[in-house]
Amino acid sequence: MSAWVTACLQARRRLVYNAAMPIPRRFDGHALFAILLSIFAVAPLLNPGYFWGAHDARHSVYFLLEFDRSIQDGILYPRWQAEFNFGYGYPFFNIYSPLTTYLGEIFHLLGMDLVSAVKAVFALSFALSALTMYLYARRILGSRNAALVAATVYVYVPYHLADIFLRGALADSFCFVFFPLVLWGFHHLVERPGRRALVLAGAALAGLIFTHYTLALLFLPFLGLYIVMVVSLSSHRLRNLRQGIPHAGRTMLWAAGGGIYAVALSAILVLPVAFEFRFVRTDQWAGGYYNYRDHFVYPFQFFAPTWGYGPGSVAGPNDTLPFQLGAVAFVLSALSSVVLLLLRRSRRRQEAVPFIVFYQVATLGLMLLMLDVSLPLWEIFRLATFAQFPWRLLSLTTLTTAVLSGTVLLADEQRPAVASFSPVVALLAVVILGSYNYLQPQIIAPPEGPVSLAGLMRFEQSSGEMTGMTSYATRPRPPSWSPRADVYVSGGIVTDKVMREKLDPGVQVVTTRHSSVLDEVKVRTPQDTVLSFYTAYYPGWQATVDNKPVTITPAGDLGYITVPVPAGEHTIVLHFGQTPPRTVGAILSLLSLIVGLILVRRP
Repeated sequence: MSAWVTACLQARRRLVYNAAMPIPRRFDGHALFAILLSIFAVAPLLNPGYFWGAHDARHSVYFLLEFDRSIQDGILYPRWQAEFNFGYGYPFFNIYSPLTTYLGEIFHLLGMDLVSAVKAVFALSFALSALTMYLYARRILGSRNAALVAATVYVYVPYHLADIFLRGALADSFCFVFFPLVLWGFHHLVERPGRRALVLAGAALAGLIFTHYTLALLFLPFLGLYIVMVVSLSSHRLRNLRQGIPHAGRTMLWAAGGGIYAVALSAILVLPVAFEFRFVRTDQWAGGYYNYRDHFVYPFQFFAPTWGYGPGSVAGPNDTLPFQLGAVAFVLSALSSVVLLLLRRSRRRQEAVPFIVFYQVATLGLMLLMLDVSLPLWEIFRLATFAQFPWRLLSLTTLTTAVLSGTVLLADEQRPAVASFSPVVALLAVVILGSYNYLQPQIIAPPEGPVSLAGLMRFEQSSGEMTGMTSYATRPRPPSWSPRADVYVSGGIVTDKVMREKLDPGVQVVTTRHSSVLDEVKVRTPQDTVLSFYTAYYPGWQATVDNKPVTITPAGDLGYITVPVPAGEHTIVLHFGQTPPRTVGAILSLLSLIVGLILVRRP
């Protein structure tokens, strides 16, 4: 115990000294080199074609297709995707993190087609994850060469490559950018508490939430333990408990403030998720294939060089999706124990010792959580149901093993600078070559034909994906087709969503306006009638008859919208509007952004 306290005291002295030093503004060639080394991972994305057979590859493209249609309609924060669920619509981006789709939309607006825009976001995730890992590892390891190795391992760990080339998971893959950035931000906040540090740490965490809030939830316990460890290092420098305990309390309050700012900044997403998630059907995500009990990892799979283009994760040990830690990353991580002993004996780089121990324990703990022996823990936390796959924690072992891999160079830093770079180059070559065979995505033609609304309908039918229902639907399963789908597949154009086959005799309807979130029609009816729409009811949908609000009612087993219309000639407007959680969330995010910009700019 005394040895641990001594290491903590020495680490704290080094950290305080480093924190007091001004951040160097000179060019860091190692950071650029880390980005350039990601080119081998990016290269397959530069080739023609797309890995359409990857698990979520088509999702990413069709998410962007619908998102772009909403942007073209002038909606800055799209929440309702009109053509999901075979044209009945679904509030996808009301309950799903939109950051990567926004990035794809930027590339698309710059002139790229939808597929190229998605590939550009994947490429950006590789380059930025190398940079953020380098910056973070340099901070805690104090060595540019070690940080360079950590960044390269981080990019080329098999699961990171599989997340893109086998899973096609756009949001999941971009989380690799934010994991190190969030750790760096909160580490800096604990070491140098202040308004600016609080804003930067909170903004990094908000970025992760906007990228994938489910992975953000899985990451939060890890972040919390990390903050406790850094706070303990910060407090051990004080000579007695009367000073140490208040200091730890203050720094924890600063860290909590960063978390609160992150939630406030992302409130435009967080509040609708918190209050309106209950209005969608979750049974199709929480059972069947998505039953997390069927997706634990078998111990041998951490070391098996599995790599397949099949269906991915299945119940039992015959998964085609790789759950391997990676041979190079595993060996280098194992060597960190030797490095730890050497550092303790030589009393050099003592500031890195607690971090090496933390990441070793974290790696083992994360591996244990992916095994079925941890099922009771998953049962305790109800959010585990929506995590769906325990092996998603491989995203965090990618982080921990990358940091541990970089530590192997800490025991070799007494050599001259020129000589010491030779093993670095050799090690980088081993890391890249160790994953070279995995840099071969399976390029195939789009099974549903060119990207279009017709292709979307065919994809929904063939895969059963992107067909979620709102809680107002009473049928046990989503639809498998619709009259709207017939229109798109036949090459037609949808000019409104009126269910004309349900019109009473003598009722005439003429469309005057139509968009993804609005239908305006002129109605002439000889008697009181009900107008039905191919739009699933969800909070926020509102209707007016001659500019006067009327009550809309969900009907049928799909909960589609119906609007009462009195006899005569009328103008009916059905539009998707705001709700209190959306309004408050948007205002809170905007105010938080403004306050953050002010605090960052203040000296």
